[in-house]
Amino acid sequence: MDKIFANWINTKIVTTQYWEIIKVWVKVEDFKNFLDTYDSNWWVNLNIMTSKDWKTKYFELDTWKPDWKAKKNEFGDDLLEELPF
Repeated sequence: MDKIFANWINTKIVTTQYWEIIKVWVKVEDFKNFLDTYDSNWWVNLNIMTSKDWKTKYFELDTWKPDWKAKKNEFGDDLLEELPF
C-alpha cells in the first residue's frame, strides 16, 4: 500500500535543557481539504513517523482498517459480523 503523507501539518523538534518539545503547525485550508478527502466516519488517523536520519518527524495517514468478518472462533463460526453499537 502506498504511503500517504499529510503535507500540510508540520513539526519541529526543540530540545530544551530537560526534554524535547515537538511543535506542530498546520496550514489550515489545505489541511481541511486533506481531512475531507480521507475522512472515515468523522475520523482521520495519523501516525507520527521519524525520518531515516532521525532528525525530523512527519505525519503519515494510517490507512489500516480492521477486517471484522475475518474473525472466527475455534468452530469456524463468525465471532462478529458487524459492530455491536
